[in-house]
Amino acid sequence: MANRMVMNIAVDMPAELLQPKEGKMETTYPENSIGVPLIENPKMSMRNVDVFYGDKQAIYNVNVDIGKNEVIAMIGPSGCGKSTFLRSINRMNDTVESCRVSGQLTLDGEDIYSSKMDPVALRAKVGMVFQKPNPFPKTIYDNVAYGPRLHGLASRRAEMDEIVELSLTRAGLWVEVKDRLDQPGTGLSGGQQQRLCIARAIAISPEVILMDEPCSALDPIATAKIEELIAELSQNYTIAIVTHSMQQAARVSNRTAYFHLGHLVEVNCAGTSTHRSLHYRPLWLIRVISRTNRRANSRVIPGVHNG
Repeated sequence: MANRMVMNIAVDMPAELLQPKEGKMETTYPENSIGVPLIENPKMSMRNVDVFYGDKQAIYNVNVDIGKNEVIAMIGPSGCGKSTFLRSINRMNDTVESCRVSGQLTLDGEDIYSSKMDPVALRAKVGMVFQKPNPFPKTIYDNVAYGPRLHGLASRRAEMDEIVELSLTRAGLWVEVKDRLDQPGTGLSGGQQQRLCIARAIAISPEVILMDEPCSALDPIATAKIEELIAELSQNYTIAIVTHSMQQAARVSNRTAYFHLGHLVEVNCAGTSTHRSLHYRPLWLIRVISRTNRRANSRVIPGVHNG
């Protein structure tokens, strides 16, 4: 069993980490995240972020920046805190009574948890796409027009028509639905519904788009379309995406953030790893990074930093 495990781990892994240890293994974490969590002139900046649900701490002292027009992927096992952290970025956790967020989170230098910050105005700047497609029980047109109406972005029908068409075009859906805008959005396929939700998110012209496992409920063809869309949207928007797939993170992101049990262990460019960081990675992560590194190093991905 041990031999099979060793064969699946990165060939550059330090030999001492491959030796089995007796007794219960405890994971220790570096004082600061490894790699490049901080950058110059970030769009969003998070410092010393802790998240609590009642007395239970879910996120521990996270420090990371997100650059303008960057795609950053957040990965880790279920329950590691990546979705909790993502929801903290646009204050979606405000809807959970027991949730408490401490630390500093800024958008263009402005504290998003300041008492002066209106959460509704914040979510107009930081949109979100959820794990499962959730179109409103309205027509395709009204799904996209809902946000602009709420924020008063269009005063005339012609202006609203333009916003709807532009949003659906950017989401890669206009050609497929332009002749049935008056039909229910819930009647679309799963992949089309997710793109409709993306169109709804970008209709209010956000600066940042958060995506919580947007492809988990989709088939491979629909997933490929969403990934292509993410690459196109990154030209105009800053994107943070949560995913369980290292392969997807390598395909769509500029940097990948590795979470484990509420800790941000490492932030690095796709396909990049260090000997030092391996000391803090659980075995499941070492194995999956090894496979992804080999694939990422064998090809050049358009629009993605390759380490």
